[in-house]
Amino acid sequence: MSLSLTRRTLLAGLPLSLTACVSAGRSPPSKPAVDPGVAAMYTALTDEPHLVPVVDVSRVPPQYVRQVVAFQGPEQPGSIVVDPSRRFLYLVQENGTALRYGCGVGKAGFDYQGSAVVGRKAAWPRAGRPRPT
Repeated sequence: MSLSLTRRTLLAGLPLSLTACVSAGRSPPSKPAVDPGVAAMYTALTDEPHLVPVVDVSRVPPQYVRQVVAFQGPEQPGSIVVDPSRRFLYLVQENGTALRYGCGVGKAGFDYQGSAVVGRKAAWPRAGRPRPT
């Protein structure tokens, strides 16, 4: 009797051969540990006019998590500075510090240079009003 490898015998034996590749006790990769203080900054906000859902901080690269950093510049405390090339937004604080946030930047953001003034500020611009359709 000769042994010949046919498509049918290959497909029948493939699952058996692949079981040898699985090691016992292997578990799926776990999420990276998140500092509880950082996670607390990104909990859901339920006391606002609109629900702000919790953020899964384990999916955010550490450099983009909100943090206090040293800041030097002519901007006054309360100013917002965006660095589009590094994808950071800074809220300037007193004593040479700023709150740094990671931010997304669209194509127009890379083309913009200079300064701007926020024309309208509101806690929740659409609170209590229906959205236009």
